[in-house]
Amino acid sequence: MAQRGPSRATAGDTLAFALDVALPTLGKGVLIRRRSVLALADRMETDARAIRTLTRLRSTYGNRPLQLKLPGRPRVVILSPEDAMEVLDNTSAPFMAASDEKQSALAHFEPGVSLASRGAERCNRRSFNEQVLASEEVSHPCAAAFEAIIDDELGPLLLPPDGRLDWDTFSEAWFRVVRRVVLGEGARDDKKLSRQLAELRKAANWAFLRPRRKRLLKAFYRRLDTHLERAEPGSLASRVAASASPGDAPAHQVAHWLFAYDPAGMAVFRALALLRADPEAYERARKERATEDLGYLRACVMESLRLWPTTPAILRQTGEEADLNGCALVKDSGVIIFAPFFHRGPSAGDIAHRFAPEIWQDGQTVDQRGVFPFSAGPARCPARHLVLMTSAMALRRLIEQQWREESGAVRAGGDMPATLSPYRLTFRPA
Repeated sequence: MAQRGPSRATAGDTLAFALDVALPTLGKGVLIRRRSVLALADRMETDARAIRTLTRLRSTYGNRPLQLKLPGRPRVVILSPEDAMEVLDNTSAPFMAASDEKQSALAHFEPGVSLASRGAERCNRRSFNEQVLASEEVSHPCAAAFEAIIDDELGPLLLPPDGRLDWDTFSEAWFRVVRRVVLGEGARDDKKLSRQLAELRKAANWAFLRPRRKRLLKAFYRRLDTHLERAEPGSLASRVAASASPGDAPAHQVAHWLFAYDPAGMAVFRALALLRADPEAYERARKERATEDLGYLRACVMESLRLWPTTPAILRQTGEEADLNGCALVKDSGVIIFAPFFHRGPSAGDIAHRFAPEIWQDGQTVDQRGVFPFSAGPARCPARHLVLMTSAMALRRLIEQQWREESGAVRAGGDMPATLSPYRLTFRPA
């Protein structure tokens, strides 16, 4: 049995964590990005400051989990990659993925999603996700149909009418891809569905601090259900129809897929910037474009996610007393894993700030404990292979054009910025 509890942060160090890590992360938007705040965070390099603060806390308190000096139930920050992986590997017992904070936020637009479920409901809904999303298959059964959609929607971007490809232009095409992949051709132009979901996600950013928009929620699910009832062949909706039972809350799982593909688009756009800043990598990616192999392009997307995690704060909650590598945590402790600290802090070694797609192809990540772009363990993203496949397909289509990136945010041969807003990236045909 564990004999010691976590280290205890002083009030001053708790305040430093709040100001440098928690508030910037919340301010940028957890469920949907706040563009103006993200632009400010980009200029101020807030993730670099967060990493420095956590590095100092680990130097001060050691590797043990650090309990913050806060009222209410305990909040514990993980400071070692070994503890981070132990927590993730032991989800959902004793470390529940459905923390109170997560349930409060997701209740705004997907209360029945597996991420917010516990016990038998979570197991059943997780199984449904894995079946429809083909979680263990590198290439999804609908891969050919999805690639045709991507080629169709992203092809016109290669010669943008106004001569530039910015986030707004890309994201409009990307969401058409997402709606067709998830719901079929009939949802292609249903921008209202995407707007409704965006409004619900904005409310979810405030979690319990904002009342739920019940009328909008009902309207969103009525609209979503009409697409799911069509169950168009070649879409995820067709697989939902073939697999779902009422207890799976299928529409809530689908809402999550629509939501999760938003940050996937950001990863693609950032990956394009990474490739344009590295001529050798760009040429390698272009050579792979002519083959069926997506391995290097997948690695580039993984690097985009490692360098700029789309889920920076991973939350868990102890459902019982827990022993974390010899540290005793009481029941209902909130556990915080700040991904940028592990992806780009001291434990990341020499790859911390450089673009290193090779680590995803040569096995280096086996030794790189604490690098988890899609989380890890039993709660690892069930759509990881599907997202990587479709993102790599999108990247392959985009690099048919020789772009130049105008902002200069990502520089060849230099350290990557700690924070990178996709909204500032602008490409033009070279």
